[in-house]
Amino acid sequence: MRLRRTSRGNYRAWIFRTEGARAAFETCLFDIHLNPVRAGILPAGRLDEFRYSSYWYLRRPKQRPARLRMEAALSAVGDLPDRTAGWKCYADHLVWQAAEGPAGKNAAYVSLSRGWAIGGEQFKQALLQDHAVATEARAWESEGVREVRAARWREALGSALACIPAEARAVSQKSAPWKVAVAARLKTTTDVSNGWLAEQLDMGSHFYVSKHVGNLRKKPTDEAGKWLEKLRKVKGKA
Repeated sequence: MRLRRTSRGNYRAWIFRTEGARAAFETCLFDIHLNPVRAGILPAGRLDEFRYSSYWYLRRPKQRPARLRMEAALSAVGDLPDRTAGWKCYADHLVWQAAEGPAGKNAAYVSLSRGWAIGGEQFKQALLQDHAVATEARAWESEGVREVRAARWREALGSALACIPAEARAVSQKSAPWKVAVAARLKTTTDVSNGWLAEQLDMGSHFYVSKHVGNLRKKPTDEAGKWLEKLRKVKGKA
């Protein structure tokens, strides 16, 4: 897990997978060393002046704590030697990263900064299912919370759609009874937004989702109500 201080003074966390994800690990490592640059404390070319970072020890091997190993940083740039020539190459690499690389202020870095986990969709789903990742974790920012919620909404939607036969889903109008039933089911079992449902089910807008779900609650015995009852009976599916 990677912790990072935010502009509001608290800390946020990322969970990242190291197996088979060397690039993600390296980007995270460079991000740590470039924190003072993004904070405007000093330019990348003067990073070794920043005392409160593991990077400060790069050129000071005799002062390194026993637990600090710089091999990970040096090997990330091409198995550099842990001596003057290697230190200079790593410093030059960070200057490039700050200006142009994935750890700089480009789309790749923004994605890293706003995410909650670094890894593929399957890895994130496993975290949600196997470790019960909580959206209320105080270390997260709103972007991470939204991503986790959206993943849970997708999982719930997939389970609900699996209960609707393909021939029924062939009826594609925005107010199709099966769509209204699925929307109503997710509204009662998750904190899904009407706008997200409208987009995923092609129901027009959040207004129409609210309208049709509201009508279903008033008339639970119509066709949409029958679909909703079927969804409720499929234990563990929706």
